[in-house]
Amino acid sequence: MENKEIPSAKDCAIHGVTEEIKYFVSLVGIGFHPDTDFEEYLNYRGTKPRFGKRLIKTLNARLDECFDMCKKYDLDIYGISMEVVKPLINE
Repeated sequence: MENKEIPSAKDCAIHGVTEEIKYFVSLVGIGFHPDTDFEEYLNYRGTKPRFGKRLIKTLNARLDECFDMCKKYDLDIYGISMEVVKPLINE
């Protein structure tokens, strides 16, 4: 059996927050910003919320969890978000 190092809680938090940010960006696009409530994202015509009320509540709760993890482990949610979005900007 191979002896592998167990990742630290901070490494797991970084991975978890990064994956959540990737998911949010997949829904919103490169305009995603951690300070923006999901209710503020509009449809392509700019006339209605992009997401339904239940989904907005769920997405905001998941984003709040990301903020909590970042606070707990002294992570920069804005830096993580930029690292996720940066490769998509030149596509």
